Order: sequence, then structure tokens, then C-alpha cells
Amino acid sequence: MPKYISIDEDRKLDPNEASTTKSIIGSEESLLQVKNSQLENALNEIEDLYQNAPCGYHSIDANGIVIRMNNTELRWLGYTRDEVVGKKKLIELTSEEGTEIFFRTFEQFKKEGKITNLEFEMCRKDGSKYPVLLNSEAIYDEKGNYLMNRSVVFDLTERKKFEQEIKEANAELRRINEEKNKFIGIAAHDLQNPIQLIILAAEEVKRKAKILGIDSTPATDEIVKISLHMSQIVKHLLNINRIESGGLKLVIENTEVNYLTDLSVHLFEPIAKSKRIDLFYDYPFEKLHCQLDRNCFMQILDNLISNAIKFTPSEKMVFVRLLKDDSNVIVQIEDQGQGILPEELPFIFNRFQKLSPKPTAGEPSIGLGLSIVKEFTQMMGGKIEVESTINEGTKFTLSFPRI
Repeated sequence: MPKYISIDEDRKLDPNEASTTKSIIGSEESLLQVKNSQLENALNEIEDLYQNAPCGYHSIDANGIVIRMNNTELRWLGYTRDEVVGKKKLIELTSEEGTEIFFRTFEQFKKEGKITNLEFEMCRKDGSKYPVLLNSEAIYDEKGNYLMNRSVVFDLTERKKFEQEIKEANAELRRINEEKNKFIGIAAHDLQNPIQLIILAAEEVKRKAKILGIDSTPATDEIVKISLHMSQIVKHLLNINRIESGGLKLVIENTEVNYLTDLSVHLFEPIAKSKRIDLFYDYPFEKLHCQLDRNCFMQILDNLISNAIKFTPSEKMVFVRLLKDDSNVIVQIEDQGQGILPEELPFIFNRFQKLSPKPTAGEPSIGLGLSIVKEFTQMMGGKIEVESTINEGTKFTLSFPRI
């Protein structure tokens, strides 16, 4: 049989060994104290973050009673912790509208477990209200019964104030824009007749001077040139005004594109010839049709062909091509001008946009034509694209659905 020896009876601990054991126990106790201190500090830091976060935190039980609320939200409400926690229901801290929202959403929330970006008003102790944004998640026991929630609340006072300022500023801008459109519409309309009268008067002077044998051509031609430019400005302003005010009513109808393109090209042949520019027109024999507003389509062509001639030097060429694919009618206007810088292309259709290329004969430009071209093209369901190479030229491509 083995013999069992009692340590207490048969073995005495060495004094040095006993001292070492006490030292180890003391070290472990010190380490435990340090860890407890670190844990306590971490918990205090977490508590501080919870209590003094830039947003509100609260929890409510199944009866809607507040069982937890951080200092931030208590400060917003103007209550002490003793006045709220365990005593007040959340609906006692909301406006009438907020109470209605609570009753409408709380039961559903307890089932679904989540509320995202819910806006309502909370009511301070002094009766004043402030808007909040709430996000909340439910906490359940192991049987799936609702215990409480964790809600995050953001004070929207500053944001709502800013939104109201923006709303008022936008309303003022709309009012100013309407007044501007009204003024431009009246001014541009009233300028049309005087400009036409100036042109007619200049032509009459030329006619009578020719009868009398007087050379008045340079002066009268300059008057006509300036007046035509003024007339173009007025036309552009009226178009912009109608677009912005919604007063432009398109008359969309079955339109033969060949005829209108041919007409526009022929109108610009004398201008191209005066600058010693060859204007080429390439077209198919087949008649191509689209649903277009004829007047708007003509203005698009006039602007693009006019620009092509304006920015092309003498002894160069401008091409107008009428093409088709399986579903579209395509019109291309290509020049051999200066081209447009790549960094300027994104801004080419902006209103009053002045780019680096300059008209080759000092022709005036106000930077409205291309913006109108794009507006009219899109209003008729078409697309416009532009390609350009410096010192080689620019090509605009229009496409409209075929019928």
C-alpha cells in the first residue's frame, strides 16, 4: 500500500521558498491593481464619451419611459437627470406632432427593431421646441421580447435655420430672375422695330446716294453691319428669355431636313464668299424627315454655320454634311479654324462664355449662340457633340431621331 505523507506534518517550507511565494503573490496583486485601475479609467472615459457626446443618447423601455439619457440631451431639454430618468415618458418630451409620430411608430418599431432618420420636434422644459433627427435600434431578451432601445438624437436647429435661409434666398433669386426676364423680354421686344428701321433707313440712303452718284457705301454698310449684329443680340436675348420663363412653345411637326439645311447653307454662301471661304454642302438624294420645330432647327443651323465661317480664316473651307444612320438624321458642321483648347471644351455651351479663339475678321460675338443651340437641340429630343483639334478645326455633330 502506498504511503501518504502530510505536508503539514512531514515537510517544513524553506524560509527562502516562503519568501519567494509571498513575493509572487504580491506581484500578482500589484498587476491586478494596475489592470483594475486601467479598466476603471477606460470605463470612465467611455462614460464621459457617452454623457458629453455632441449628440444625444437615450433609451426607453416597453412603456415608453426614459430609463437612460446622456447629459447632452438633458442640457438640450433643460431638465435634470432626476426629473427625467425613470419618471418621464418620451412623449412628455415631444411636441404634439412628435407625440403623434411616436404613437404611430413605436409599436411597429418594437416589432421591426429599427428606426432610421426620423425627424420630429422635442419640447424643452420652458416650452420651446427644437427639431431633431433620431436613429434607434431595439434590444430584445433571449425570448425576443422588447427590453429597451438605444437611440441617437441630433439637434437640427442650425441645419433647419440654414435650410430656411437657403429657401428664402432661393425665393428672392427667383423673384429677381423673374423681374430680369420680364425686363429683358420687354426691352428686347421693343428694340426689334427700331433696329429694323435703322437697317431700312441705311438701305434707303444707299439707294438715294446711288441715284445722286454719291459713294456712301462704306458708311451705310457699317450701319447695316452693326444693326444686324444688334438684331442678332436681340434675337438671342429673346430666345434665352423664352427658354427661362417657359414662354417658348415649340411647334413639333414632320419636317424635311434636306430642305431646311439646303436653305440655311444658301443663305450663308454670300457671307462665306465675302471672306473667301469655300462652303461645301454634302447631302443624300433621299429625303430625310424628323419631328422638329422648323424655326428652332433653322436657328440651330444658322448659329453653327455662322460660327464656322466666323472662326475660319480666308482660303479655308467649311463643310456642312447631311447624313443618316439606322435611327437618326445627322447634321455635321465642320470648319478649318483655330480649334478649341481641350480645357475649354466642357464650357463651350455655357451662356456668355468667351473662349480663346477669336473671329478671323473681327466679327462680334456675345457667347449666347451655342447655349441656345444646345437648349433647342435637347428640347427637340436631339443630341449635340463637339470635337476639336487646335490649328485644324472644330466639328459639331447634331443627331435627331428619324421618322
